[in-house]
Amino acid sequence: MPEYLAPGVYVEERPGQRTIEGVSTSTAAFVGITQRGPTQGPPVLVTSYGDFQRQFGGYLPLQPDATPTNGVHGHLPLAVKQFFDNGGKRAFISRVYRPDTTAPTTAGADVNLRMLQLRTGVIARLRSTAPTGVDHAFLTASRGFTAGTSQLVRDAAAGAPTVVITALHAGTNQADVAALGEDYRSDTAFAVLAAAAAGTSSVKLVAREPGRWGEQVRVQVRPSGKPPVNTTAALAAGATSIAVSSSASFYVGGTLQIQSVAAATGLVTNVRYATVASVVGNVVTIVAPTAALPAYPTAAETWVAMAEVDILVSWGALVERFSGSWRFVDTAALPAGWSIADADNFNAARSVWLAVHQRSTLVRLDSLLAVPPASLFPTPYDAADPLENHPTTADGQPTPLGPEPPLTRDKPDALPGFTDYVGNVGAGPGMRAGLAALLDEESISLVAIPGVTDAKVQAALIAHCEELRYRFAVLDAPPGATIAGARAHRGQYDSKYAAVYYPWIQIADPQTGDTIFVPPAGTMLGIYGRSDGERGVHKAPANEVARNALDLETRASTGDQEVLNPEGVNVIRDFRPHNRGIRVWGARTISSDPEWIYVNVRRLFIFIEASIDRGTQWVVFEPNNQDLWARVKRTIETFLDAQWRAGALFGAKAEDAYYVKCDRSTMTLDDIANGRLIVEIGISPTRPAEFVIFRIGQFTADARAN
Repeated sequence: MPEYLAPGVYVEERPGQRTIEGVSTSTAAFVGITQRGPTQGPPVLVTSYGDFQRQFGGYLPLQPDATPTNGVHGHLPLAVKQFFDNGGKRAFISRVYRPDTTAPTTAGADVNLRMLQLRTGVIARLRSTAPTGVDHAFLTASRGFTAGTSQLVRDAAAGAPTVVITALHAGTNQADVAALGEDYRSDTAFAVLAAAAAGTSSVKLVAREPGRWGEQVRVQVRPSGKPPVNTTAALAAGATSIAVSSSASFYVGGTLQIQSVAAATGLVTNVRYATVASVVGNVVTIVAPTAALPAYPTAAETWVAMAEVDILVSWGALVERFSGSWRFVDTAALPAGWSIADADNFNAARSVWLAVHQRSTLVRLDSLLAVPPASLFPTPYDAADPLENHPTTADGQPTPLGPEPPLTRDKPDALPGFTDYVGNVGAGPGMRAGLAALLDEESISLVAIPGVTDAKVQAALIAHCEELRYRFAVLDAPPGATIAGARAHRGQYDSKYAAVYYPWIQIADPQTGDTIFVPPAGTMLGIYGRSDGERGVHKAPANEVARNALDLETRASTGDQEVLNPEGVNVIRDFRPHNRGIRVWGARTISSDPEWIYVNVRRLFIFIEASIDRGTQWVVFEPNNQDLWARVKRTIETFLDAQWRAGALFGAKAEDAYYVKCDRSTMTLDDIANGRLIVEIGISPTRPAEFVIFRIGQFTADARAN
């Protein structure tokens, strides 16, 4: 109770009428094979097919199961597209993946992750093709150039022709060579400006997620950096302090490129690299390099710039770019004068490796830690010789990731089995996979495993929905099933939390334009969402057009449906001869209980139960007395009245459509003493007009008058 001790005016807020907000009934979940994506953890939300493609990839090859009646694997992307095309709004995706158990050649490696071992050295590409007979080529970079040592290479093939670079022009990066005896194409030729030192290698990048999709990921390393500035004073041999015209782009720990440019010829000379030790004003102090700096007598001809790298990671149309220093500071072996905070700040703000590891959606360093250990860098950064671990690929071109030995490229991912689809319920939140991963997302109300008609998998799906109570499963009949086959398949189940649809639907293959048959689950989940949005969950999701449908695998007749409908097989019918397209012509569950034979009735109860459940959580631990009982009763009645007015409940008057009791007639003294508040609710659901009967007879004018 509030206290009133001092005279004055007190303004208080009083709680108003509690309301119940209806829960979503059309949020779907799909479980199955995708091209990429996480294989464990909570399912991922997508709100369009484009969103799905960005996170999970595109269409997959369709692979029939070894047992034909168990369905066809790989239909999930097509089902998701059908879902959104037919009116679905939100879907959660749980990727199913069967790990490869091949023993890796390298101890500790993961054969399920495609990888790329970067090299050390500096490689530049050609900006344009150098044709036969010319004596120069234009490069994309000058880093690492050494006259008489750097080479132009025709292509990456073993034993390919090479030619020595004799000079390099500043600004244009024109490399002078002897007259070329053949074309050096820009798409295959490259320049090895600094060769890798013996026994050195750079980091190992691995795909974010397992599977063959990683072989389509490409990585390119390009030398980059900050704009160069001039020195303002000549440098003596062995100098470690450099006065520059502007130090705005310099930072401690980064790599400095120093070079002189001959005024008369524009040629690059005396290229050296050092590590920045400090920046004070416009004076940059460097760590003494292994090879002392030569003299740079003319300040105006000496250029200084921060040297960095760009790492480009691409997959299809997605391109990620990361820029920064190729240095990673090991907090276990700090440079002199550095604190752990200095190292952390440098890695976070300047290191390209931490940017790739933490921000790329395609690759990471070969580590599961947020901050990779220094052991991932086979050749550590040497402040006295910073070019020694400069990363590159074999030829400077975008290089695809490849499999871990002994696997070979293009090996298909293994088809999942029952345990892969069902997942690992016991793994705990955030670690589950497959169907079990859906336990981590409460907003899901519809579930399907499209194309998979294995009775064990579908039984697990039904059990999942029955256990969680607020979910409904949509099942596919087996591909190519006859009327008898559809009946036999449906006869394996009895549940009020699932419906089965038959037959498969013919659509145009989005990749080729050819016609293919797809399972009806994706289409049906989209129709559920469309019907819920346009009419409400109380409207049966039937007599609705199946969008994109070109034909059906089996054209069931009225006589066929007279057999299937009473047994709970929902038939998709061809009404094109009547100019009504291809429509869903059934709305029954697979329950033998007459109270729950209609899909909309079951889903209406799910909607009402879940809404009341989530909308009355405020009641817990309130004083259990008549005041609370009245408030709870009023809250639920308000919600049910809105449903009745929307047409979800049957009755000419509200009291005919529902009732709510919460008083001593629903609770005993023992219930109250043990903290139980019991509410009894009765509702009269609207059932679909499944059989519309018009009784027509002859009559005479006199008969009508009477």
